[in-house]
Amino acid sequence: MRKGCLAVVAVILLLIAAPIVYLFVTIPSSVPPVAMDATGERLAMLRLVPADATEIFVVPAAGGFYRQLRDHPVTAPAIARWQDAAGLRQLPLLLGGADVVGWRRGSELSYLIAPDPLRRFLLRTYLSWNRSTVTGNVGNFILVGPPPPAALAPQSLQSLIALTRGMSGQAFVIETGSSSWNYPPIARPAVSTAVFDGGRLTVVSRAVRTEQLVAVPAPFLFYPEEAMLSASSSSVGDWLQGLDRLLPVKLSPLLQKGALVSLYKVDKGRLLPRLRGLAVVPEGPDTDQLIALLDATSGRFSFGGVSGQGRTYRGIEIVRREGLGFVIEYARNAGRVLVAFDKSSIEDYVNDALTPVAAPPGQTIWFLRVRPGPLVPVLDQLRDRQELTLLAPEIYRTIGDLQMWLDYVQSARSILMIRQVDGEWDELTATAEK
Repeated sequence: MRKGCLAVVAVILLLIAAPIVYLFVTIPSSVPPVAMDATGERLAMLRLVPADATEIFVVPAAGGFYRQLRDHPVTAPAIARWQDAAGLRQLPLLLGGADVVGWRRGSELSYLIAPDPLRRFLLRTYLSWNRSTVTGNVGNFILVGPPPPAALAPQSLQSLIALTRGMSGQAFVIETGSSSWNYPPIARPAVSTAVFDGGRLTVVSRAVRTEQLVAVPAPFLFYPEEAMLSASSSSVGDWLQGLDRLLPVKLSPLLQKGALVSLYKVDKGRLLPRLRGLAVVPEGPDTDQLIALLDATSGRFSFGGVSGQGRTYRGIEIVRREGLGFVIEYARNAGRVLVAFDKSSIEDYVNDALTPVAAPPGQTIWFLRVRPGPLVPVLDQLRDRQELTLLAPEIYRTIGDLQMWLDYVQSARSILMIRQVDGEWDELTATAEK
């Protein structure tokens, strides 16, 4: 009798344990980069995406991808904050190897999930218990969120899928032509893929190259390692023109052929923040004009005369022009003109290691490299300076953009963004490293 009871108990425990073991062993430990492969079940889900969707998300083997996000050193802190706020620590267990296709319409998010039968039951139970919006099954899929209205036209869907040709990743995000999200900073529609590789996260974004996008290569493909922000561009955009409002001299007309701009610090204790950094300009026909302008400047923030002095540092002649409220220093070094906005940035630059940017010289339009550790606190404080919206609106917008971009990867040691043109594509590659 006792043996019979033990056998029954053992069978019951086995029946309880088997589904639990199944749930754990069927969560992918990692997801290799894959092509979009919009066929079969995945294509059936994409055909349900509404025509007015602004963003479309495609995540193969979503439980494995979520696990990678949770465990990766670059994204782990942001995912932990989101987990705690949303209460979804069981998500990898509930998703397993299921594909997920989602979309955004305004502020509304909807998801289609293609789980196995056991997870279908558990997901519906769990989401209902959490009072999430579950509208039931759509074919073989679970729909979370508002039901989709009229679907994308087949031709529109195929044109969006065509953007992913030749790309591979562990997740895909498509920004449609109506998307207002400001990343990636390229044309719309655009597609982005994410790839994890050790301590590195790389996001590659792509849009169709327009006729107006001319491949004028950036003049410098290196950055000083210790600078908290460095950028080099083949032309002066709004963000660089906005620097004129924060500097004692108008440099942008002389930087039309491109420059490397590096910031080491920002002095926040003023009406306008003062930048501690420098611009590196190629020596050429405009060099003498640049130096003449610096020599003649009286300082836009000065109410007195201009004094000049010079010094030598490690064999480099440095000339200073100083007035009440401003400092400009310049020097010639290795075929470049260094124009500093303070008394120490030339020394910082000369003592710094110059790291090359691995990008095709003839195709690279611009790059931006940031160190989130020192930069994020500065951005947070500058964002509270509402006077910048009037005095330097371009800079204020750039601060907001950087804040949003860095929010998910601010634990990275370094982030490098490179924009280049390649045949029919306009591509942006962002690499975050721990």
